[in-house]
Amino acid sequence: MRVPSITRFLKYMQAFALIVSGMIIGAAAYMIIYQHNMQEMFKINETIRQENKDLLSKIEGLEKYKNSNAVIHSIIIKIQENIEREPLDDLIKNDIKDEVSDDLKVLKGKQVSIIYKDPDYVRQLYGRKTYLNVHKKDYVVEIQYMFIVYGEVTFWITVEEFNPES
Repeated sequence: MRVPSITRFLKYMQAFALIVSGMIIGAAAYMIIYQHNMQEMFKINETIRQENKDLLSKIEGLEKYKNSNAVIHSIIIKIQENIEREPLDDLIKNDIKDEVSDDLKVLKGKQVSIIYKDPDYVRQLYGRKTYLNVHKKDYVVEIQYMFIVYGEVTFWITVEEFNPES
């Protein structure tokens, strides 16, 4: 029995290898695009969840303390960006806002006069704090400004990455 020559099938093997390599490259390109879209959707979803959580806590405070104007019924956290530094990712901002609002939720239901009469007291308690392991990094949060409007307290904070040398 005679074995056929490989040269007969060489063109077919090259075509088959080209098709298989094209399938692999196409699958890799598709996965890159798919992963990028999923990452963007995840960021948008986390931002929407944060906004939903903020609105629910604001509604809860408004319903609970709707009859008294001299009581803190909601706390809003705003992050002041530093122009000289690289801006923080939205997920990191949301996690830091969560942790700061958890620390400051003690003030809900308290009289507005606590902050109005002695803002340094609040600044001493919560003014500069280090939050550990937020997306595998440590951040120092400092309260810059506090505004009180109709029982709604807005805290403007600055966030910087923790540097143990400084």
